[in-house]
Amino acid sequence: MRQLSTLLATLLLAGLVACEQTKAVSTEDESQGGLVATGNAQTDIYAYLKDSLATDWVRENPELMETEASYFDKERAEKYFIAPIQVSGYSTPFAWDGNLSMLRFLLSKDDSIEVLRGAEADPNYKGIKITWKQGLSGLVWFDNKAYEAPVKDWWLIKESECPGTITFPTLSFEKQFEVPNAITNSLEGLAIIPFNSEFKEIKASDVSLKTKNGMLLNGKAYDIDSDGIVDVFRYEEEIDETTSYSRLYLNVGGKWKCKHVKQDEVCI
Repeated sequence: MRQLSTLLATLLLAGLVACEQTKAVSTEDESQGGLVATGNAQTDIYAYLKDSLATDWVRENPELMETEASYFDKERAEKYFIAPIQVSGYSTPFAWDGNLSMLRFLLSKDDSIEVLRGAEADPNYKGIKITWKQGLSGLVWFDNKAYEAPVKDWWLIKESECPGTITFPTLSFEKQFEVPNAITNSLEGLAIIPFNSEFKEIKASDVSLKTKNGMLLNGKAYDIDSDGIVDVFRYEEEIDETTSYSRLYLNVGGKWKCKHVKQDEVCI
């Protein structure tokens, strides 16, 4: 993710509240129905957030040329969620969830949740925070090392130090290690939910893949099952001087399916 351009914003990043300037989800009125953790909490909260979601930031995804099939078929692709992750200033692994795709997946796996809002979510940044009562774990992978990491929470903050902006929510995992110079780190990796020990030997490389329109996209390839075939492809598109947009594709039976998108914009 781009580093924010003010010291204060950089400090906010340390607490997983970096300002994503493009509109995502509004929490202006947290008193509306659907935020109370009732028996239908998972349905209510997702419906509320989905109805509040702005989608004008979402861009069209290029179609990639087909490739060799590898680990993921349709059934396995529905069983797992894969997303790019970063490390916060507190050494906490986290992923952005601007279109709620991670939240939707996790709720489908475990609907036993607790929904906190306002000061109960956080006394300073408020917003909506969701935790899972029964506990979920994912595999987080950094620098050729894999860790089994419990999901900590899903959080959409309300208070922001970037005037006129609306933040994207984040999904955080429990801290696995200390990162030197954590506030300014640029460590990136993958999260695979749920945890599967088979994926410990993930290999990453730089690669260029061709679209069906003949364009070459330069990005990062991941082979998660050591068969020499790319399973995951991630690349970042520069929109302008202050904005970037990244996509993560999954190789499903030889066809590339975009599974995660993220937009970053510098907060000035």
